[in-house]
Amino acid sequence: MTSTVQEAAASMRTLEAYNSIDPEKNKIYAITGQAFASGRKLVWLYSSFAPVNQILSKLGNIVAILYGAYQVACGQMEFTSLVMFLMYFSYFSTAINSIVSAIGQMQQAIVGSQRVDEFFTVKEQQDDSAGTVLSLTKAPKVTFKEINHRYIDQTENSLTNVSFTAPPGKITALVGESGGGKTTCLSLVERFFQPTNGQVTVDGSDLAGLHMEKLRKDIAYVEQDPCILTGTIRDNILLGNNTATDDEISQVLKRVGLELDGVSDAQLLDREVGQSGLALSGGQKQRIALARALIRMPKLLLMDEPTSNLDGLAEETIAKLIRQRFGNTTVLYSAHRLSLILEADWIVVIKNGRVLDEGNHEELLGRCDYYKQLIASQEQHTTK
Repeated sequence: MTSTVQEAAASMRTLEAYNSIDPEKNKIYAITGQAFASGRKLVWLYSSFAPVNQILSKLGNIVAILYGAYQVACGQMEFTSLVMFLMYFSYFSTAINSIVSAIGQMQQAIVGSQRVDEFFTVKEQQDDSAGTVLSLTKAPKVTFKEINHRYIDQTENSLTNVSFTAPPGKITALVGESGGGKTTCLSLVERFFQPTNGQVTVDGSDLAGLHMEKLRKDIAYVEQDPCILTGTIRDNILLGNNTATDDEISQVLKRVGLELDGVSDAQLLDREVGQSGLALSGGQKQRIALARALIRMPKLLLMDEPTSNLDGLAEETIAKLIRQRFGNTTVLYSAHRLSLILEADWIVVIKNGRVLDEGNHEELLGRCDYYKQLIASQEQHTTK
């Protein structure tokens, strides 16, 4: 019930756009009714269990006393034996009452345990506590060596024999149509999952053998669909650097163009973003995600379509910002927009999980037909 309500709240705009508020309400009402019925049944069973047990216990006491009195009256039992029996019976009945009361609590605990066990069925992230600690003192070189990767329950590889190098201190763009494997490459660098075969190295060190938690302190990651947490804009920026001052946060927000007319810097930082950023536009979410990466001052910056939710002018501003602000950082991003492609020093062309070619813009235009098609389509789109 809780997860359904949360999902509906987060999807409110989509539900309104498709006139699906009433069907979703009916769905929530149905689930709430099921939860109410289950809760009522549990309360009824739990509340009736103890009284029934007490009634049976008292009836047992009455039967024992009557039968014992009959035995004493007939001379078949001593009165002292009857008293002793009733004392033992009282002790045992108290213990039985406690056991019966615990049964209901045990049933609730069993259900709770089943819910917890569901989390343990999820594959845990590889333990890298014993991994080598790699501190990035400069912009690193990132290399993919014969990488193959296949998602769980998939029959085909998402990446096949992918090999390329992102030069240190340069901007590398992964270019290709959607679904080609660009996001998978970025996820492998962050080690959200492991490759099936091959190696991803940072300055020659295999990521599989590194202490990833410490390495990530020098890495910033910007998702295509920015993750915005409930709270204020300040709270979300501090995820990138929890020691940043309000002045530093204000400066970085200005760099990415997040300003509101008539709103002071302090008011902007304290502005509530709503649940999962519902109070923000897509462009504002993207800017906050970029600001979060900027304030981290990373040695390695990974971005998945960083300007996908921005207009043309904002896109151009961000493209220049990437060039100016990250001069001493290795930047690796996926790109569809022409402005970002042209900002790159090195371009890797990916199609259907395979690297077709890599080089600079001029080289690829001269020898890679697929790249020329991509650029031509972007130029036509820009002209229109």
